[in-house]
Amino acid sequence: MNDLERFMNTQSNKSFTNESLRQEQELQQGLDQEQFQELGQEQEKRVIAFILINTEHDKTRLVAKKLLKIPEVLEVHEVYGQYDIIIKIQLPTLAKLKDLLYNKIRMTEGVLKTETLLTI
Repeated sequence: MNDLERFMNTQSNKSFTNESLRQEQELQQGLDQEQFQELGQEQEKRVIAFILINTEHDKTRLVAKKLLKIPEVLEVHEVYGQYDIIIKIQLPTLAKLKDLLYNKIRMTEGVLKTETLLTI
């Protein structure tokens, strides 16, 4: 199993566990309803996405280094397979995601194509 598969398995396991549901219930019991709703609204303001990137031949390492300099980029992984790079980003809104994608990531020298996956 490669690093990406381990990461994806870890993330999917973390997303849907009884433990996470139990923690949410405990949190809700400890806060009044208004505080709990405010917390949920704050969390909804975060947009987390994974962007799959194809690069020009022999430009993968250069593109990865450039992407690491973008503040919204949390992780950069060079991978084998259909895509060359996978990045994880976090932004406050979808509008900011669109702006980042079109004006920074796709404009990076060596980037040929992107595919964006939004988390839920």
